[in-house]
Amino acid sequence: MYDPDEINDFLRAATRVHDVVTKLANTDEDVDQTIYKEVDNLTKEISVRKEEELKKKESSEAKKIKFVRKGKGMANDYDYFCRVCFLELKGIETDPPKCPQCGGNVITRLQRQNDISAKVSELKIQKELRKRKKASYLRHQANIKTGKIQVQKGGTDYAAWDFWEPDSDDDAPPVTPNTPEFKAMEADMLARAEQREKDFRQAMEHKQLGNGYFKKKDWKKAEEYYTKGIKTQKDAKVLYTNRAMVYLKMNKPTKAIKDCTTVLDIWEYLNDKKPSRDETVVKALVRRCQAYRSKRMYAEALKDIQQACSMRPIPYNKKLEETCEKEYKDHVLATQALDKAKRKSEHKPTTDTLSENSSAEKKGSHCDKKKLPFSSNLEVEGSNIGHVAEIYDIVTKLRDRDTSKDFSEDDVAKLKMLKEYMETGTREEKLLFRKAKGFGTMCAISFGNNQPCDIKEEKKIDKKDESKEDIEEIELLESQSSANARIYALDAMVYACDVNPNRQHCAKSKRVLPGILTALSPGKFELKTKARCMELLVNIAMDEDARSYVCKNYGEEIMETISRNLKGSESKSKSLTSDRFDLYSAGLNALCNLAHDIQGLKKVLVTQSIDNQKKVVSSVIALLSLSSGTSSQIAQIQASALSALGNLSGLKSVRQVLSDTKTIETLNAILYATALSMRKIEDFKNSEILTRVLAVMLNLSIDSSSQKILFRKDYNLVLTVVMLLDVSMNDATSEHFLTEKKQKLTVQADMPPPDTLNIMLRLLLLLRRGCKYLREVKQLQKILEGTNILEKLMRYVRTFNKNENGSHSILTKQHIAGTLAHCIQLQKAQTQFRTSLELLQSVVMLLQGPKGMEGNVDTLANTAVVISILGSDKKAAKALQGAIPPLISALRMDGNSAKFKMMQQNCARALAKLATEPTNLLMIRKLHGIEMMARIVARNRS
Repeated sequence: MYDPDEINDFLRAATRVHDVVTKLANTDEDVDQTIYKEVDNLTKEISVRKEEELKKKESSEAKKIKFVRKGKGMANDYDYFCRVCFLELKGIETDPPKCPQCGGNVITRLQRQNDISAKVSELKIQKELRKRKKASYLRHQANIKTGKIQVQKGGTDYAAWDFWEPDSDDDAPPVTPNTPEFKAMEADMLARAEQREKDFRQAMEHKQLGNGYFKKKDWKKAEEYYTKGIKTQKDAKVLYTNRAMVYLKMNKPTKAIKDCTTVLDIWEYLNDKKPSRDETVVKALVRRCQAYRSKRMYAEALKDIQQACSMRPIPYNKKLEETCEKEYKDHVLATQALDKAKRKSEHKPTTDTLSENSSAEKKGSHCDKKKLPFSSNLEVEGSNIGHVAEIYDIVTKLRDRDTSKDFSEDDVAKLKMLKEYMETGTREEKLLFRKAKGFGTMCAISFGNNQPCDIKEEKKIDKKDESKEDIEEIELLESQSSANARIYALDAMVYACDVNPNRQHCAKSKRVLPGILTALSPGKFELKTKARCMELLVNIAMDEDARSYVCKNYGEEIMETISRNLKGSESKSKSLTSDRFDLYSAGLNALCNLAHDIQGLKKVLVTQSIDNQKKVVSSVIALLSLSSGTSSQIAQIQASALSALGNLSGLKSVRQVLSDTKTIETLNAILYATALSMRKIEDFKNSEILTRVLAVMLNLSIDSSSQKILFRKDYNLVLTVVMLLDVSMNDATSEHFLTEKKQKLTVQADMPPPDTLNIMLRLLLLLRRGCKYLREVKQLQKILEGTNILEKLMRYVRTFNKNENGSHSILTKQHIAGTLAHCIQLQKAQTQFRTSLELLQSVVMLLQGPKGMEGNVDTLANTAVVISILGSDKKAAKALQGAIPPLISALRMDGNSAKFKMMQQNCARALAKLATEPTNLLMIRKLHGIEMMARIVARNRS
């Protein structure tokens, strides 16, 4: 749109030109003189107009004078005043007006003047009060002199202090330098500073010694030196937080809370509770939160961690805050449910026995209820409140029963009902079970007493009875009702441990874990009870905190117990009954869950001897070759055993135990048997055994001692991996690869299902490590001569390049590039690539793909090695022209690690090889590749 003023100016100019032309046409005047006159007139008009516009602009700017200046608001030429910054402002155009410095609200000049007037009035009132107090004090002194007021001699009249006021606001006259008083005060200050510095150095020495003992896990020594440091310097906050951490390790939360509170008191006194980023203060809050959690004071713990997150919102603090919020909510819900149950039980008539009809009605109504997700806000008709009251009643009656008598049918019925409530109960019901002391009651029923078990005594008994067959069924002198009651009680604890707070409670309880270890000892209970105890251990170990506590305090005993109960698998004469199957399966799952805690159970294995580790590992390996039982039982046992071995093999000492010819032959046999059953890609989806045996082999392939046995001269493992890769790409419908019937590969555009991608990645990584080892021992040539492995790998590249699949595509190309870098060192592989345009184009595709591919240093480095070897041939260099842009992009990337610099060196060598072909050289120059290569060379020289 045009400005209306501009349009009017244009029309006036056009009219003037028309008039001048008409005048010249109708008169005899000189044209040049007429034009000069018009130009002069126009110039004058333009100058006049400019002067008018300038005057208007100056007047408008004068009206909008803007300034920002420091002041107290005493002047009269400003509009607004900022109380925070003490700024006088004028000409603010924002609505509402804001301070340009702090962004806060401002007040008007009238409001500021009112504030000043109010302040002056307040000061006048205070001055008047001081005068009155001084006059009162003088009258009081006069009355003392005249004897009107008697003052007790030898004491201080503190009441008189209220009447004293100084003569002026100034303090006493300062001590001037070069006087004896000043020099004495200065000497005292210097002596105090020197002594404080000396105390600080000594306290820090004690702190370093305490840190050394803390790293060695000698908690008592660490506490001793931290205490010495605190005595030397009592306001050293870091010493208090360190000692609090030691108290947490020693399970003394009360003392830890006291030390952390001392740190916070020092901080509040020195900083007047102002916000701070002091790391020591944040540590004190976090550690006091952990101590409160140990004492189940969840509200105080949540308050501390919230304050810590406001000061320093790091991921650890945020995660701990989420945990505390969840624990606090669970605590509140359980407390509310327990209060409701108590109130309801007070108004409910108590009965000593349950009739069969009432029991059946309760059981029937409960069985009709569907299993609900754990939600505190979920409300279902007749599910929460009714069962909460019943659970509380049942636990209370079982806890108060006469333990000198055997279990009655009514007691067994109550336990069965309680087990059903826990099996299909909500989160609130299971938390109430813990609040009502259900675990203690069930432990008394299951393990026979309420006292904590002596683990050391049980350990001695176990060593004496090692010659016996531990897991044979034994006849116990007890009634059937007692056996049923024990099973139902254990089942109730197993189902109640579906929520993390209950798992942590069981882990730290002095009855549950000692009772489990006692029940699993030789000759204590029958197989059914042992299986239930092992299932309870599986559920407890599913929580991270509970698992860490169990491994730290019971790791060695649990390992011995599990290996002893699994040792019966070595006897092939024993039939695999359902109870024995449950025991084996639960024992393996418990070992698998516990092995997740690397800092806990795996450290326990390190402290054990090689013989003890062999006992644990051999008991698991024996179950891999289990022959008795149904096919589904054998498959489940094998899958569980492989899961346990996969987690345990993350430790080097366990891998050394597994590096046995017989063990690796067993794993190879399982992998080969699984591969033979894989005829189509759908078979990968539910193959747990394949996934887990590959995980074990990948862990074993890390060590050179295991590689010699894994990738031995008959190449069974490598060939099996190639066969499985065929199946994963829908190419195993005909005869398998091991039958030595070769077939040409055709490119499949379809991507494998997502369920098979993880298996494919593990296969490719295992193949990469195998090719590396075979190249080192100079046996890779035989594999290339008998297989078409390179064509298969390049087919993978083409497939993934057409179907980008994020991280899976990147990892796949990474492993393929690594494998190819090992194979391309051989002359046969070089000849095969140089004679196939399709294979050379596939090499270029390794550098292409989804976003983020350029950042994959491993892929770039290995692909550059391949290109530098193939680029020495001019025909191959021309076919690899598409690799030039990605290689130059890699040279432009920034990085300082040794691996990154090696990648750029490889890319520079590859570009130098490709530059031997003229068209490639022109492209490199066009993309400024020469300058980038020169920069890499200069960096290497420097």
